[in-house]
Amino acid sequence: AKVRVDGCTLQHRWQRVKARYRFRSNRLVGTLPPEWSVLTGISYVGLSGFTGTLPPQWSTLTQMYDMFMDNNSFTGTLPPEWSMMKDINEMLLDHNSISGTLPPQWSTMTNLEEIILQDNRLTGTLPPQWSGLTDLEYIYLYDNRLSGTLPTSWTTLRLGHIHLSDNRISGTLPPQWS
Repeated sequence: AKVRVDGCTLQHRWQRVKARYRFRSNRLVGTLPPEWSVLTGISYVGLSGFTGTLPPQWSTLTQMYDMFMDNNSFTGTLPPEWSMMKDINEMLLDHNSISGTLPPQWSTMTNLEEIILQDNRLTGTLPPQWSGLTDLEYIYLYDNRLSGTLPTSWTTLRLGHIHLSDNRISGTLPPQWS
């Protein structure tokens, strides 16, 4: 049997506990509870088997360091409000059904080293503002519906891995990358 977590509430004493929540490879199903936004001590979340949208309320999880929420069935858009997660280092949201654009506001996540958003339904262009992600080393955006050209402002990034195939990106590589 599967255990549902929709509307899950946690007692007040859990709200400030520094914790890592791992709900991968289990029988939990459901949506991401916006109520978890009170768990401000969360530094790691690993989830699989979940549905629904990404709660903007999670922007209060400012101690979030690692987010592994790949291979779920998330829909909706990437919340611009998550730009408040300034300590986040790794964000994996690949293999979902997330749509919409890449939030320019995420350029304030200056500790972000790895962002994996491949195999979603993302549209729009690559945000020039992401040149502010000065620690970014890995960016995997392949198998989406992104268009436009590579922003020249991205040439300041110290990317070691950039994967953009299976999109509608056009143009040439910036001369600084040759």
